[in-house]
Amino acid sequence: MTTSAAVRQKLVEALSLDLVGPDATADDHYQSEIISQAPSKWYLTGFLVPYEASVQDRSGDTADEGLELDAPTSRSSEDENTPETASARKALFPSSIGLSFLIGDKTTSVDLEVYWGDYLPLKSDGKSENKAKTDRWQRQRQLQRLSVTLTDSPKPITLDVPHSDGLKLAISNRPVNGTTKLPAGTRAISIFLINHRRPKPDCEKDTGFIFQAQLTIHNRDGFIPRPDLRDRQIEDDDERIADLQYRDDYEFACGHNVSALAFPDARSHCTQICTAWIPTAEVEKVIATDLPTVELGMEKIADAETAESIRTLISPMVQVYTDWIAQQSTIQLADSSRAETAAELLRRATIVNQRIAAGLQALDEPDVLTTFRMANRSSSIALRQRSIHNTDLSPVDVKVKAPTWRPFQLAFLLMNLVGIAQPTTLDSPRGEAVPTAGCGN
Repeated sequence: MTTSAAVRQKLVEALSLDLVGPDATADDHYQSEIISQAPSKWYLTGFLVPYEASVQDRSGDTADEGLELDAPTSRSSEDENTPETASARKALFPSSIGLSFLIGDKTTSVDLEVYWGDYLPLKSDGKSENKAKTDRWQRQRQLQRLSVTLTDSPKPITLDVPHSDGLKLAISNRPVNGTTKLPAGTRAISIFLINHRRPKPDCEKDTGFIFQAQLTIHNRDGFIPRPDLRDRQIEDDDERIADLQYRDDYEFACGHNVSALAFPDARSHCTQICTAWIPTAEVEKVIATDLPTVELGMEKIADAETAESIRTLISPMVQVYTDWIAQQSTIQLADSSRAETAAELLRRATIVNQRIAAGLQALDEPDVLTTFRMANRSSSIALRQRSIHNTDLSPVDVKVKAPTWRPFQLAFLLMNLVGIAQPTTLDSPRGEAVPTAGCGN
């Protein structure tokens, strides 16, 4: 069965093939592909030009295009004056890509995989001919594996990539000083892949380029995560909350002229990093919490005739939220700033929980009870109508699933009931100005 994730992956692969070309995992059909145009025009990115290439060969055909603006036919105010044309900035293709990362003092070497594609022009008989001017180019897959010793040196060292006709690796190895957030002996390593091939004449210049360039680095000892060197006294609330919630997510590599991907395991231990022209990341799906003791069915809530019967159905939500807040309060945070942020969020959550409880009590007012039941009923009708679009079913068909709330949706209704019914009073049980953040799933 085809899943949405599988479809999405196919779309990403198709986009990468279209813009960059075949990667190391592509099918054999693509590894030796024949294209009907010079590859530097066929592909938008992913290639490295020779380091000594001329400015003309290092820039695209549209690099000098400026923004053309049509002058108005008439002017009725000073605001309609034609602005000056923005100066074009020449964009140059890169000659190198690289990765920077951190390692421990026990790591003395890393394993590299250098992957790229060479394209050679074809004559009409299908044979390769480097000096032929043609519109047909065939790809040759290239992959070199090598182990690199990380030698202590005040200056970067340069190594040749075997059987590459001029590709080189530049390696920088330097100690990290001035931070207590890293283990003693940590070193910062930068490894660059550089195209040092000799530039070729215009008609065959693409034979000096390398395409789909990729650098993969393996370290059996694991890479050290890069620390956040910002001061913990963050002023912005959103940044403080993000710093707390993503405290266990790490950055293991930084890309140069290209993006970087890391592949940590479930324990956040990373032994492989690589370059990426089109970086991707998986975002976990947010799924509503299952609350078996709370009735979430809109129609069952709407059918309840008294405030007490509704409270019987959904009041366990208050206790569930109370238990969750208590459980979160037991989490110990070594960083004092993060502990303060967590305490503030739990304080807000407690206020929200009190507002939910107050909303349940507000159902004793007849108008509030009637309005709450009508809100459940109308929402149910709308969802039933939407669920039968493009079908032959009727809204009351037994095959139509009864609509239900997500827990946070029902909680949001309840926490605002007092404020809606009594808009001139604060709806916090303690009379506080109440933030809306903190109501979780």
